[in-house]
Amino acid sequence: MERLKSLNRSQKIIIGSIVLIVVIYLIGVVYHNNHFLPRTNAGAVSVSGQTVESATENINENLQTYPIAITEDDEEFGYIELGQVNAQFIDDQVLRNAMTEQNQWSWPFAIFGNRHINISDSVDVEEGLVAGLIEALGINNDERTPSTNAYLQESDNGMDIIQETYGDQITVDSLEIGLKDTFDKNTETLELNTSYDKPSILEDSQAIQDQMTHLEAMRNTQITMTFDGNEVKIPQESISSWVFVDEEGNPQVDITAIEDYILEVNREHSQLFKSHTFNSTYQGQVQVDPGTLGWYIDRFTESENIASLIHQTGEYHYEPFIDGYGYGMDGMVGNTYVEVDLANQMMLIYEEGELLLETPIVSGKIGANTIPGAYEVWQKLEDTDLTGYDPTRDRDYVQPVDYWIAFDDQLQGIHDAGWQSYFGGDAYLNSGSLGCINTPPSVMTTVYEIVQVGYPVIVF
Repeated sequence: MERLKSLNRSQKIIIGSIVLIVVIYLIGVVYHNNHFLPRTNAGAVSVSGQTVESATENINENLQTYPIAITEDDEEFGYIELGQVNAQFIDDQVLRNAMTEQNQWSWPFAIFGNRHINISDSVDVEEGLVAGLIEALGINNDERTPSTNAYLQESDNGMDIIQETYGDQITVDSLEIGLKDTFDKNTETLELNTSYDKPSILEDSQAIQDQMTHLEAMRNTQITMTFDGNEVKIPQESISSWVFVDEEGNPQVDITAIEDYILEVNREHSQLFKSHTFNSTYQGQVQVDPGTLGWYIDRFTESENIASLIHQTGEYHYEPFIDGYGYGMDGMVGNTYVEVDLANQMMLIYEEGELLLETPIVSGKIGANTIPGAYEVWQKLEDTDLTGYDPTRDRDYVQPVDYWIAFDDQLQGIHDAGWQSYFGGDAYLNSGSLGCINTPPSVMTTVYEIVQVGYPVIVF
């Protein structure tokens, strides 16, 4: 205290001033802990000295009346206040982040600078009103050129990158961005040339490079199918040939080409396309032509599965989806089936190896012969009309029957035939069917009861 009393008046003023400055500085530090620094702008609005809450309210008030003159090539298109498109500041997190990041200890120096908080992404407008604005401005995109993304295109030299193009269409998104940027930059004039819809993928963009890399990986995908003791690796050149880029430059896989490939695999390996060795009742061992009976790779399901694996890229070993009859049975028919012996004009039905029914039949006449093959029952109907075309008489027909059992894809089936005067022997030469197995009505009811959908029908 004695030392302080010994100071002269000038010294006391200096010390007092320093203390005052420090106090003011500390008050400013505390104040700017939750108030924005001087010369801080959020978009077109000064938020200096404001809290996040008051700044949010201030921004929303200014948005409603903010004027924007819309021009293109120095020609004025119109005028709008952002309230007309229901502009709103919807996310104050950007302000909170800015408040956290500011250095309140440097508040005195902020008056010598300018701090701008970009709030474009936090402003929302009503899309329907922006669309209406485009119409009100007389902008007709049908008369304007669209922008196009850079994309990949195959050529004789491999894969080319086609450069993006810039058009002059105005979309809801591009105009919305322009309106919000105008407010954010506080320019009050929106030049439409700066708001044209721009391509989203550029020739030197990472997206194009990623597409190139992914395309190459797709072509190098390795797929091996294992089924019925076979291991079939899809040739690499086949997979590579299936991969292409569409008009938009996106990698695609040719589903039809895969289906064709699986069909060839089926022809080589599946039972559906192979003849069957069959122990017949009257003739002993016979060879039965291929028909609709036999297992096969479902090429429509598997083409989609293989395409999906190619898109995923990598190396795969898997068992494809098998459809049809007899997979894992070494080509055997089994011990439940319908046997149609054309030479002896007899039909026999076996169930679990036991002969349940034996009857003479009438098969197709000359010119409409019953087609031999290994088939499978796929439909059963009662009291139905058989319709088709009679090639021997060159006319259509309609024939009512009590029972119908279809077994192939050529309209061949088993049905009652009350019009036949007799069955078996040479009846087919005189009054043969149009390929179907005519069966005596007296036994057809029993046949219909025994034979179920899925039963093999062996015709030889």
